[in-house]
Amino acid sequence: MNRTSHTAVERQADRPKAALGFLSRAFGRVMDGVLALAASAVLLAGLAITGGGCAAKPAPVPPKAWEEAERLSRQAARLQTDGDWAGAVVWWERAARQFQLLNDRTNLAVAHHNLGVVRRSLARPDEARRSLQEAARINTALGQTQAWWRNQIALLQIANDSGGANPDPDAAALLERFDREPVAPAGDALNAVLAHERARAWLNAGRLDDALLESTRAVGLFERAGDPAGQATARVLQARILRRMGRLGDSVALWVLVLGEFEVQGNVRGVAVALAGWGGSLAEEGRDLRQAAELLERAEANYRAMGATKEAEAVAAERAAVLARSAQAGQ
Repeated sequence: MNRTSHTAVERQADRPKAALGFLSRAFGRVMDGVLALAASAVLLAGLAITGGGCAAKPAPVPPKAWEEAERLSRQAARLQTDGDWAGAVVWWERAARQFQLLNDRTNLAVAHHNLGVVRRSLARPDEARRSLQEAARINTALGQTQAWWRNQIALLQIANDSGGANPDPDAAALLERFDREPVAPAGDALNAVLAHERARAWLNAGRLDDALLESTRAVGLFERAGDPAGQATARVLQARILRRMGRLGDSVALWVLVLGEFEVQGNVRGVAVALAGWGGSLAEEGRDLRQAAELLERAEANYRAMGATKEAEAVAAERAAVLARSAQAGQ
């Protein structure tokens, strides 16, 4: 990344867009299922008390063009948080156009980043990649190092989505670039997601020992960051790695643990993932095929209730294979 001086960046205080400076903090997300790196999008409004006990003067009302940019961004972020990916794309595109017209490149990069996130959720990886690359290009020009890291980690998530059957060469290239990067991402939250994505890339590449070590590091970083959802997601990855390593008893134990965590968090997709993972590891272990089939049946039902047809069909196929084995074994 080009380490340009921050003096090249236009000072926000000299521009009306200072009223929207919160957007780059509130909406800069990198998501993987239940994962998110952004700070809270909640804005706290209040009166600052001066030394004389009088309320400070209210901030001037921003011009209508800036109010429109804020409105578009809030709606886009709301739809993104609610999981309405198609709607979020429409509103982030509108927000991006408004920021372009206002020459607010910082928040234009935020809009492009979030377009990448929601397009990935819509299984449109090529479009998602282009959006994130545009965000990274802008952040490089502005010297926004941490925002650039979020862009790169999101690009690694897309590369990792291809899975182990056909690993994306972009994943290896990104990891090599990260190793050469002189400035590391700041904060446990960002480093936790980076560790998680490194572990995913190494699992896809068959580097199981490295993947397990890095996923364990991710669990610790998420814990330090106070992110129980991220911690549970990193444990999902650990359980999958352990299954690939043939450590099926350890994998089953971890699935049981993570199922309880997702239940407490009210993460319904996480519950389905854990039920399917537990059933799959138990079936491969071969000790209780009947229980494995029952767990997979519950996972399939949950996926169908959520409208996750692709996941439901995959679990159904796995359950059918388990039932066939169970009939042969007389269980």
